[in-house]
Amino acid sequence: MTSRTPRRFGRTLGRAPARAALVGAIAALLATGLAATPAHADPTLVITTPNLLLDQGSGATIAVSASTPQVWYSVADDQGNGAAAGVTTTGTIDLSSLGPGYYRLSAQAIEGSTTVTRSTSFGIVTPLPDGVVSASSPFGAATHFAQRQSTDLLPIARQAGISHIRDELYWEDVEKSPGQYTWPDYDGYITRASSLGIDTLLVADYGNPLYDGGAIPTSSAGLAAYANYADAVVGHYNMSSVEVWNEFNGGQFGYDPCGYTADCYLPLVKAVHDKVTADHPQVTVVGPADVGVDSPRATDLIRNGGINDIGAYSIHPYQYPGGPEWLGGPGDTLNGLRAILDNAGASRPIWLSEMGWPTGTGDNSTPESAQAADLVRLYAVALANGATRIYWYDFLNDGSDPSDIYQNFGMVRQPDPANGVDGYAPKPVLVAQAVAARQLAGKQYTGQDTLSGGAWSTRYGDGANATRIVWTSDGDGRVATVSASGPVTVTSQYGAARTLTPNVNGTVTLPIGTEPVYLSGPVTGVTGGASTGRITGYGGLCVDVRGGLTANGTPVQNYECNDTAAQAWTVAPDHTLRAFGKCLALDGGGTANATPTVLADCDGSGGQVWQPRNDGSLYNPQSDKCLDDPESSTTSGTQLQIWDCYPNPNQMWTLP
Repeated sequence: MTSRTPRRFGRTLGRAPARAALVGAIAALLATGLAATPAHADPTLVITTPNLLLDQGSGATIAVSASTPQVWYSVADDQGNGAAAGVTTTGTIDLSSLGPGYYRLSAQAIEGSTTVTRSTSFGIVTPLPDGVVSASSPFGAATHFAQRQSTDLLPIARQAGISHIRDELYWEDVEKSPGQYTWPDYDGYITRASSLGIDTLLVADYGNPLYDGGAIPTSSAGLAAYANYADAVVGHYNMSSVEVWNEFNGGQFGYDPCGYTADCYLPLVKAVHDKVTADHPQVTVVGPADVGVDSPRATDLIRNGGINDIGAYSIHPYQYPGGPEWLGGPGDTLNGLRAILDNAGASRPIWLSEMGWPTGTGDNSTPESAQAADLVRLYAVALANGATRIYWYDFLNDGSDPSDIYQNFGMVRQPDPANGVDGYAPKPVLVAQAVAARQLAGKQYTGQDTLSGGAWSTRYGDGANATRIVWTSDGDGRVATVSASGPVTVTSQYGAARTLTPNVNGTVTLPIGTEPVYLSGPVTGVTGGASTGRITGYGGLCVDVRGGLTANGTPVQNYECNDTAAQAWTVAPDHTLRAFGKCLALDGGGTANATPTVLADCDGSGGQVWQPRNDGSLYNPQSDKCLDDPESSTTSGTQLQIWDCYPNPNQMWTLP
C-alpha cells in the first residue's frame, strides 16, 4: 500500500588443497588479528563500491578505503562455505574468480592491537543480455521516488532485469491551485528510467484539499478535477499506463462518504478512463489495485460496467508468511479471478501491481533466503495462472529497523555508512530476481509437468529451448526424475549452474526442495517428487547401509534407527530406493529366495526396482518377490533379502 511515509505499497576454489590452506590461514589471521605492535590511532575502513550487485568477470571488484596499507578479506557463499580470501594493498578486492551467486564479504583493517571489521552482502550475476529488459517482460518493482529515493537505484534495477517500476505522484503536490499544475522534480528519474529501458507506472493518488475536503472525490467537480490531474500526469510524462487510486477497497487511503465498494469505485475509474483514453487512446488504465485478490469485487465491476473502464486488472494479493502456491488454487485466488473474468467474456491482463514478503525479525517476517525462493515461486505460479506483469514490493528497504516488517520488503538494503558500507547491497532476493529475468527472458508459460503433491514443475518456452522451474512447497529432501535426450543444465536460484548427464535410460535424478532450480536443455518431462527419510520395518528397526560405507556390494541390513545418512533413503519416482546416491539392489541381480540386498550403482536394472504395494510390502517385479527381514529378526545387523511375498509383518515397510 502506498503511503506518505516509507511503508509498503499496499564450493571449491580451484586447486582445493592449496586454496583451502590459504583460506584457512587467512581466516585464522582474521579471527586472531596480527601480532601486537605499538599503539596507533584506530584504523578506518569503508566499503565504498556504490552498487554491490556485480557483473561476473573483470567487473567483479569491491573498492575499500582504509587507513592501513593492507586490508584482509574473506568471502562466504550463501551456504556459509568459504569462497575466497586474500589481502589487498590497492584498495580493490578482486572477485573475478567467483561464479554467479549470493555472497557475504568480511574485510578487516588491523592497526596494532585494534581491528576494524566491515561486512556486506554482494551478488555476482552474468552480464545482462540484450532483450532482458523490455516492454514485454513481466518483471517490475515498486519504488519510492515520490519520497526522494536516489535515481542511482535505477541502473541496479536494470541490472537485475527489472523492466517496469511503479511509483506515485500525489495529486495535492501537482495541483495546488485549481486547474494549475506544477511538476515536482520527477523528470530526472522518469527520463533516466526511460533511458535505461524501464517503463514507469504512476499511481494517481490521493485526495486534494481543493476538492471534497481532501477526501476521495465524489462530487462532479472533484471527479472531473481528479480525471484532469491523471490526464495531465500521463501527458506530461508520456506514460503508457496509469493506475487509478491504491487499495481503494481497503479504506485506509482516503475517506469516501459512499464507502469502499465496487459501486463507489466506479465513478473514480470511469472519470479517469473517459478523460485519459479520449486524449491518449494508447494508454492503459489500470485498476482497481485491490488489497488481496477480492475476486467477488470483479463480479461487481462486471455487473456495474466498471470493468469496461479497466484495461489491466490489478491486485495486491499479500499473504505472508507462507508460499505463493495458493494463488493457483480455486476460490478467492489469482486462478479464481482469472476464471471470473474469462467466464464473463471480460478477460483482461492481470497485473500484480504489488506483491512481496517482508524479512527481518518482526511478526510474520520471512528469512531472507525464503524471501528469495518466494519470489521465484511467485513468478512461476503467477505466470502459470494468467498474470502478465508482477511488481515486487518493493525495490529498496524503506528503513533499517529489522523489527519493523514494513521497512523490510525490499530487494536492496539501505546504505549503512555508520557501519562502513556506503553503497547499495543486495538481499538474496535481488540476486534471485536477476537470475529469474535472465532465465525466463522472452519465454511464455507453456505448461506444467505432473509431479506428486507438493512438488511443482512449470515450463516456459518450447522443446529443447524450454526452461523449467522445479521446486517443492512442503519441504526439502525430495527428488524428481528428469527425462532428457542429452545433458541438462541445473541452475540455482542464485545462478550457480551445473550439468547432469542422463543415465542409459535417459533420466536424471534431481534433488528438489523449497529453493527452486531452473532446468534447461533437451528435457522431455519431469515426474515424481518423492521424499527422503528412514524406512522402518519389523520390530521398528530401520533399513541401514552397513557401517555407512558407500562401496558397491555393501550389505543393506536392519539396524536400530539413528537418523544417520546410512538410513536416509530416497523413494525415487523410478521405483528405486537410494542412499548415498546409490541404489538398493539384489546381489548379482539374483532372483532366488534368500538373495541378499546390497548397495550398488544405480543402473536401471530390474534388480533395483522396488514397488510399494497397498499391503506395505516392497515388491521386486523381476524376481516376483518381496523385500524380507529374514526369520522376522529383531537383531540389528541382519542383512535383508528377498522372499516369496506373504502378508507377514517381516515384509511390511513404512516409507518416508
